[in-house]
Amino acid sequence: MGSGLTPKAGPIMAREVLNSNGELSVYFWVNNNNWGLVWFQPQSICGVYGVCGAYGVCLIQENILSCSCVQGFHPRNATTWTSQEWWSSGCVRRTPLNCSTDGFLQVTDKSLSDEEAVQYSQQSTLLGCKTACLNNCSCTAFAVSNSNPVVCKLWFGDLLNMQAKATSSEGQPFFIRLAASDASQLSAHAGRSSNRVVALSVSISLGLALLSALFILAWFIQRRRRRLVEKFVKDDTSTWLRAFSYKELKVATNNFALKLGKGAFGSVFKGTLLDKSLVAVKKLEGFVQAEKQLRLELSTIGNIHHANLVSLRGFCVDGCQRMLVYEYMQNGSLNSFLSRKSKEEDWETRFGIALGTARGLLYLHEECRDRIIHCDIKPENILLDADFSPKLADFELAKLVGRDFSQ
Repeated sequence: MGSGLTPKAGPIMAREVLNSNGELSVYFWVNNNNWGLVWFQPQSICGVYGVCGAYGVCLIQENILSCSCVQGFHPRNATTWTSQEWWSSGCVRRTPLNCSTDGFLQVTDKSLSDEEAVQYSQQSTLLGCKTACLNNCSCTAFAVSNSNPVVCKLWFGDLLNMQAKATSSEGQPFFIRLAASDASQLSAHAGRSSNRVVALSVSISLGLALLSALFILAWFIQRRRRRLVEKFVKDDTSTWLRAFSYKELKVATNNFALKLGKGAFGSVFKGTLLDKSLVAVKKLEGFVQAEKQLRLELSTIGNIHHANLVSLRGFCVDGCQRMLVYEYMQNGSLNSFLSRKSKEEDWETRFGIALGTARGLLYLHEECRDRIIHCDIKPENILLDADFSPKLADFELAKLVGRDFSQ
């Protein structure tokens, strides 16, 4: 179905969307008149087959895709490549191959998919694997695995789905076939660059030796921990979640003036965003525990959408502050509803609360891509919206289990 369709109330509606970059998404129509994303593949745009074309290298930085050519290659169409259009046209060698006289360039800062490799187990040495590839004019790359036993892997034809690596130590290096002149030139340049890096590293090490080793170690651990959390937030959270700053939420909650409640992992405050929508802001406490809790709730409620689950609007990772922003539930918890001394609600309302709660649990247990066990279902964790529709909340003790997990 097209994205412009607005179905009427009735059976559950779903649609699949295949966009221009090869991503397939599945949406369900939910009660609040919105399409909710429930499944998508691939998880990363770099996983789309041939997204950067032959001999193109895929890189994602701050959720922005870029493509480059591997060493010894240049864009097939320089005009469209410069304008960031039709990256899928890929790259071509600077110098044509000459089969038996070709050379190989070692590549350590990129990864190559094993799915298209042919295992050539008869060769267990680097030299033997290189000879096997050189003797076949269709062989374009080879690599020797670090496994036991050692396996020689050969690639034939154009190389696709190469990805840039964060560091050269990740994964195993591979060797790409180039004309002998290009291979020699690029190998020599890489050697000179390596020597400069070594000399610079020695100089820096001597300078840092004057500082306190304990101070450096403590700083490094704290900095690395913060970067891991921020990277997780950027890479693994749903695209509909908003990243709030601490200042925004401080203004929205009037400096956290109105507390709605307090749980084991932090306090919840009422807030009003700039668009006048009401939210509940959970301020997580304890730096280590806050990071753990942030990861848990983003990986559970942050990646699913259902009419009977409380909606996560966004999050805050700002310095030492860790917060989660939810939709505001006007009628509070089921516990408050049951303890009211006013006139009891009619049977239809009570039945709707029970049925909605069961639907939320069914979705978590059976319909999610990864099953979620809430582990803390009680009246305090069942919230009611303006229409007394129940929504499960507080996924603080939730567990993610696989599809093969036994009931």
